[in-house]
Amino acid sequence: MNRDKTNNPIITTMYTQEDDTVCMDWSSPHYRVLEIVASSILDRLNGYSRYRHDCYRSRTWDEAVMGYDRTTVQQILPVARMGPNHDLMNVSEAVTQCKICLDNYDTVGEERRVKTFAYHHCFAWPEAWEEHNWSPAFEAGGLYGQKVVLPHNATKPNTVPLTSVFPQIRRRLNHAAKIFANVTHAPPLETDSGVIIWLDAGTTAIPLDAYINYFPASPTSITVLSSPLCAAALFPTGEKCYQYAESLVDYFKVAYPGLSNTGFGGLSGVQFQMSTSSAGSWSRMIRAKTLICPPTSPNCLFPAASKDYDEKAGLDTHAYVLDIESSGKAIEFFNLVGHWDRVTVEQLNIPLVRRLAERSRYLASLNLTTSTGEAAAEEFYEVNQMVNDEGYPDAHIPSAPLTQSAARATSWDTILSNVDSEFPNNLNNENVYSVPIEVRVKQADIDDALSVSPPKAIRKNYFQDIEDGKATEEMAVDAETSMDSR
Repeated sequence: MNRDKTNNPIITTMYTQEDDTVCMDWSSPHYRVLEIVASSILDRLNGYSRYRHDCYRSRTWDEAVMGYDRTTVQQILPVARMGPNHDLMNVSEAVTQCKICLDNYDTVGEERRVKTFAYHHCFAWPEAWEEHNWSPAFEAGGLYGQKVVLPHNATKPNTVPLTSVFPQIRRRLNHAAKIFANVTHAPPLETDSGVIIWLDAGTTAIPLDAYINYFPASPTSITVLSSPLCAAALFPTGEKCYQYAESLVDYFKVAYPGLSNTGFGGLSGVQFQMSTSSAGSWSRMIRAKTLICPPTSPNCLFPAASKDYDEKAGLDTHAYVLDIESSGKAIEFFNLVGHWDRVTVEQLNIPLVRRLAERSRYLASLNLTTSTGEAAAEEFYEVNQMVNDEGYPDAHIPSAPLTQSAARATSWDTILSNVDSEFPNNLNNENVYSVPIEVRVKQADIDDALSVSPPKAIRKNYFQDIEDGKATEEMAVDAETSMDSR
């Protein structure tokens, strides 16, 4: 933060876009979307920043070279601004939560956090929220446990900052899923009668036969879907993710022999797929007839909460989200965002969940390499490290942060004095632009970028008051698809 000669902070308008490491993270879409949501909310609550994630610029368009698509959901998420509902979260609460996040900030802890396990984000969905005063309500109707009573739309005090913009997030994810659906190679009729079971690196395995009772009457395809982390991850129950996935496929092939050729291109309609593209995975999860999220699967929550319904297109989809009492985080998420008409949340009975095992360190001694002899990505090692259920290593689990009431009574100077040195200088951050160095982008720049194949990125910052043009190719695409940006 810049300061004047008397050491008072100088606050100037800054133009920011998301860092490429956030935009290109394929392993932790849930947490990365929360980061974008947090920045978007803060952008609308103060007069000093102009934020656009602009993740589209980081798309590499290298499918032909790599042999697979690694587009992230962050890269296809529309950039139109999200204005928070002030009835659900006011400016004072947001400012106070900022103080809490700064007070609890730990650079090393955040760097070492295995974010694919993360549910919460300090600002968008904090673990503790004084006004968040609720307890889950249950009713009869669960297949293997208690059915959770969900609100249709959340109301205070059942809110966090995420709640205040969630209808907008849902619309954006629906839109992105629809746009990306034409390149996902989904099985025929997946939106009408297909099933997707999502497996995270930290999913809690349940018995194979438990899933079938959540299926539609006559499924035409069953896909066990995961990210590449499943190739190396050990579940909390001690099982290897990919072995559990393969056992599911074997079980469903016996239970549904008629699906031998109902998949994409006439292949088997029962498959285990590890998708390198979180954009492709989320698109299919949102649009599939039935989505099943086993316990402790954070990267399944946003797609489940965005299940598609389009009467004109004949889309009528549903998600079954399963949780366990020792976690309860999926139940908390849906109590915050509602969507009861598209989602059924169930807390499973204890006997249905296999015994949890201590997370193994077995990968630390392995020399994982790719098929071309390169070292495996760091994420493949991280998913089996000893971390808590939010992904923090033992030595860096955050201490209890300030409460909202304490933060209101604590001065900014006191908090900033503790963390000012940890933050990078904005002048050295290519994703932050101040007014004096701003470069105005013209529509001709957009046209030139979109005229080549593949389209090239425009690495100029945007200008707030462009009258006719769009500042980046992402804004141009948004306008063409009726998701107008600022």
